[in-house]
Amino acid sequence: MNDSSPAAAPDRQRFNLLVALLAATTTILVAVSGESFWIDEGGSAYKAIQPTLSGWWQAMLWEHNSNMQLPLYLIDLWVWEKIFGSGERILRLANAPFFLLTVYGLWLAFRNDPVRFNFSILFLLTNAFAWFYLNEARPYMLMLSGATLLFAAVYRLKQDPAQFGGGWAWLFAGAALLLCATSMIAAPWAACAFGAAWYVRGKYFPLEFIRRFPAAFAILVSGMLVIGGYYLWSLKIGADVPSMGSTGFANLAFAGYELFGFAGLGPARNAMRVEFLGAFHGYYLSLAIFGAGWGLTMICVLCKKFRPAFDRTVVFYLILFFPVIAIMLAGYLHGIRVLPRYLTPALPLVICLASYLASTLWRSGFLARGLVACLLAGALISALEIRFAPRHAKDDYRSAVAVAKKAVAGGDQIYWAADIQTALYYGLIRGEDRDTGTPQIVLFHAKDLQKVPPASNLFVLSKVDLYDQSGAIRKFLRDNGYRPAEQFAAFQLWRKPPAGG
Repeated sequence: MNDSSPAAAPDRQRFNLLVALLAATTTILVAVSGESFWIDEGGSAYKAIQPTLSGWWQAMLWEHNSNMQLPLYLIDLWVWEKIFGSGERILRLANAPFFLLTVYGLWLAFRNDPVRFNFSILFLLTNAFAWFYLNEARPYMLMLSGATLLFAAVYRLKQDPAQFGGGWAWLFAGAALLLCATSMIAAPWAACAFGAAWYVRGKYFPLEFIRRFPAAFAILVSGMLVIGGYYLWSLKIGADVPSMGSTGFANLAFAGYELFGFAGLGPARNAMRVEFLGAFHGYYLSLAIFGAGWGLTMICVLCKKFRPAFDRTVVFYLILFFPVIAIMLAGYLHGIRVLPRYLTPALPLVICLASYLASTLWRSGFLARGLVACLLAGALISALEIRFAPRHAKDDYRSAVAVAKKAVAGGDQIYWAADIQTALYYGLIRGEDRDTGTPQIVLFHAKDLQKVPPASNLFVLSKVDLYDQSGAIRKFLRDNGYRPAEQFAAFQLWRKPPAGG
């Protein structure tokens, strides 16, 4: 994936960046919605609306899970809420600066080749994975921006060893700290980026770094020690990553499915949670066509650029890709399900590959350009589907809470089997009642069924794989004459029909 084009003039480079930033801003305005928060977003939002920093920290300690390992994003969101407000769309727009920073990172990497840079931006702006997490009040755009800046640093060093200057050292140190402070799971990417730079620069790279840029190196090391100490402390108090299943080859395949932008063309995530492979029925054709586009693009470039030698470029990218293997292996050995979003720092590698394939074919004639155009069209359709198709709607906590509030106002008793933090954000219960509930709003699980009196009025049940894994709640409701009365995305609201109804 070498850059063989002559460097673009600085004025053109800056113009290309400006156009890319304007296109990214348009994408942000289209991709970010005001729909209801779902579980993970509700947890972020609940911490953001705390009036004081002390309250924010107490909310972190109360939740006491792996969200404690997202310190940089959650404090950033808390500050953002104090400036701009707490609405769903507003909190999701906190991702906008990081998405624009990702564009800047791609410009740093590919600015000397305008064709390569333009395709990198097109593949970013049409990637369904990027659209999905751009529309989430979660840390993945922050993680992506740090990973892209880090990739830009090592890619520039690979392209031109003379880049090893003070600007490069501060870019590398800042990007590595940004990435690692976002999430503990990002640490392998920073380590392997350092390894890739070491491989490119030679065996004396660490000593050169210390000797030539001692301040940048000292800040990098001291920052990593502070971040690492915080993560170790969070693990010691039990804020670990939830297992949620196991990891195997299917997880790796699903990660590729998401990162390469297939998700918008396939079934809803909630359907896949319940039906697994059966959820893909009816989507095979569109997924096969898009997959064929990727396959043909790769085959055409391989036929044109095939190199039998295992050269240094291949080794460089294998080092950068190694965290995917390491995280998957760790998930397999420790019984933790690795979700595609944990691999967000791999997206710059996907975009690097895609831009290489597209720029190579674009210089190869009319038919090859048509293939690239079709691939980008398929990616854009997938992105638009992930944003606008009803099947991809988020869990509708807002509607469920609205019905529950109305029922409470009418004197009903509510049994809430769903996320508590999102209910707190939407005002169903007060912060002081988050552990106990209230006489009218009971926070319950399957183990509490024996305490449910016959006269209970409304049951609010969300994702059954989380809140009713054994099926005991649904069996209890059916056996006692309850029926689903209303349904929203990821929710069933159960009532007893009126007498004679």
